Amino acid sequence: MSKFNPFDPANGYSEEDRVALETKCASLINRAYQNPFPGASLRHDGADNAGIFFAKQLAHIKTKAYDKEFPELSGLKLFPQTSDTDEGASYIEYYSYEPVGFAAIIANYASDLPRVDVKGTPHRAEIVNIGDSYGYNVQELRACRRNAVLGIMKSLDAVRAEAARRVYDVKVNHLIWNGDEKAKIVGVLSSDNNIPVYTLQNGAGGKADWASKTADEIAADIAGILNYIDTLTQSVEHPDSWVMPNDLYTALNLRRIDGTGESVLSYIKEHTPQIKNWETAGELSKSNKDYNTTGKNIGLLYTKDADKMYHDVPMAFLQHAPQDRNLEIVINCEGRDAGMVIPYPLSACLVYGL
Repeated sequence: MSKFNPFDPANGYSEEDRVALETKCASLINRAYQNPFPGASLRHDGADNAGIFFAKQLAHIKTKAYDKEFPELSGLKLFPQTSDTDEGASYIEYYSYEPVGFAAIIANYASDLPRVDVKGTPHRAEIVNIGDSYGYNVQELRACRRNAVLGIMKSLDAVRAEAARRVYDVKVNHLIWNGDEKAKIVGVLSSDNNIPVYTLQNGAGGKADWASKTADEIAADIAGILNYIDTLTQSVEHPDSWVMPNDLYTALNLRRIDGTGESVLSYIKEHTPQIKNWETAGELSKSNKDYNTTGKNIGLLYTKDADKMYHDVPMAFLQHAPQDRNLEIVINCEGRDAGMVIPYPLSACLVYGL
């Protein structure tokens, strides 16, 4: 990978950014672009180069913000994401379903065939606008220009753009997990999502949490959760993914079964082959009060399939062209989000008190 060069920070740049800089921000960037050393030979000459120079700086910064990922925000990576909803829509309507009815052996020319329908409950979720901004003042632009003239390998920093992206993603992640009651947005942990809840039984030690249970008892718990969904849906749903708090996952991985070198985690994985994906989410930990207010560790069994549940993103994080505002160039950022859509809530199950 080539080293970043502030003289030419991007092979290309946004034409929209260049035009905005040379029109809406012309006075500001032209002042910042003035030769800091009169008489010196410059690498960038010509009035149009001010727009191009700073447009390339922004291209580098914006790319870093778009590419930035925050692994601790697990909702953004666990669940399928779609962008089928038009970004101009104000809300989405969908149904959550459960199968009803039965089939029967029939006689020839029967006219009383049993109906097999799908029982659907309508839901409506508002699509919320999420926005923030970042910017650079005229002195920072001057310093950037001066560094370029002096050959100092330092450009406008991308930290602010990355911070804007993080604040945005934190809000989206919160919608995924907790929803928004006022906007009628459903989250995985919100009380109105119709996902069934499984109650853990106490182990031989008299407690239900997994720190107090043996490997066999934990494996039996997972089998019990799977059987619960199987019974509830008459074997229609077959969840394939299990999510638990990071710290619990680590504890089970470090804990060894007495008399063996095998970890409890590897044992329960081996004895529950129905689970294809073993995943972690810090948001489910009892210590994460921002997401989990129950005071208990939470587990989630679900089907990793967009037909069952998905995160609806009508408009992903977008950085607009710069604007001139109070001796700064400001980049406004926005996106539109509808949280989780759960057409088949019985394809998942929540477990409290791990």
